[in-house]
Amino acid sequence: MERVFHSSTMTAVAPSVASHHPSVRYLVILLVLVLAVLIVDELAFVPKIGDALVALQEASTIPALRACPNRTAVAIVLFGIPKEFAHVWNAYETNIVHRNPHVDFSVTLHVFDDVTVLTNPKNHEIDAVIESVDSLQQVLKAYHPHIVTSKQDEFDQTLSWLTDDHVEGRFDQPPWNVDTLKNMFRQGHSIEAAFRASMQRYRQTQTVIFVRSDTLLLRPIDVPCMGLPRNKIQLPSWQVHNRDEHVDRLAIAGIDAATIYSRAKTDAFTKYVQRGDVRAVLRNSEHMLKMWLDEQIGLDVAVMPKAWAPLLRVRAGAKLSTRDYKTHLNPLWLTRILLLLLVGGTWLILWPFWSGRIQFSTPRWWTRLRNGNGSAKPHVEQDDIHRETRQLLDTSAFTNDLPQAPEVASVSPSSSLVGNGRRRHGP
Repeated sequence: MERVFHSSTMTAVAPSVASHHPSVRYLVILLVLVLAVLIVDELAFVPKIGDALVALQEASTIPALRACPNRTAVAIVLFGIPKEFAHVWNAYETNIVHRNPHVDFSVTLHVFDDVTVLTNPKNHEIDAVIESVDSLQQVLKAYHPHIVTSKQDEFDQTLSWLTDDHVEGRFDQPPWNVDTLKNMFRQGHSIEAAFRASMQRYRQTQTVIFVRSDTLLLRPIDVPCMGLPRNKIQLPSWQVHNRDEHVDRLAIAGIDAATIYSRAKTDAFTKYVQRGDVRAVLRNSEHMLKMWLDEQIGLDVAVMPKAWAPLLRVRAGAKLSTRDYKTHLNPLWLTRILLLLLVGGTWLILWPFWSGRIQFSTPRWWTRLRNGNGSAKPHVEQDDIHRETRQLLDTSAFTNDLPQAPEVASVSPSSSLVGNGRRRHGP
């Protein structure tokens, strides 16, 4: 039984016809389903490289800030495990090489040539095929790249000391575990190997750009006309929520700063993980990078604005990191979900009132105020009674319970009542 709420009392009424109309119920169900589908679509969306192509095309139309009269030598150092490398290099070529015509670029790339397939449950990658050295050479052939190779199995033997004790209570869990630490050290080895090879071959280098071989660069990077000072390094600031962390996926540095940066994930991080002093709580690689750079006297660390050098990590199957995509290309995703929840919640709250399941009658104090004499007029209360009566008459449940009228005795045509009710007989 449904209720009508008066100012201080409740009166039971039968449900209105609108609240039980099939088409209205179906409309409500349809609205709820549509909202649910939209919310699930936002949460379950897995971006792909094609979803970032518009942003990459827009980046190529951003005008250069200045023209440089002098030429400078810059080394691009690529590290990590390459994925969808043709798309990755196309983004670097557009946003770094073509953007800086005053720069003489060299390209050095390190790969583990014994890694042909990759399995990384954390990134939902199972038996993903890794590009070969020949395919990488083909993509970079216009730049005469220096490709450095090593064996991951051989390097992993140097990590045999890692145990769960180095992770538990010291790193963020999840996602950090022993395998995550191994991937961090492998990446550090890749950085150092590529940097050393680049410095040995290209001795005129003034500035080094460290970039991963599995990330899409979405916006241009302008290299200073004279390069960076020897002791300066530029780092991104996105996805860093604390002042004690530095992004470790990209860096631009002068020669001395680049040397310090290249040793971070090998010598420095090994020392941090192995020792057990008061700074044993390490959390993640971003925090350890901040620790390492802070220890360097005379190093000039420039943390750039959040819009600088946005990167999207590429996963197997041409997929992109959902977190990176939401950070750089879909920052309002959470706002849309909250808006959908607000619309759905408002509808569900107001639906009972709109459908007649719950009604509020005019408060008595408002009736008195409207009449202007401090008391409610009788006809107003009578109107309320008539309205409630009409609602009751709209339902079959009420009419079925009505008392039956008494039967009226039939009167013979030969007799009738006249005058004061005395019976008159025939002539």
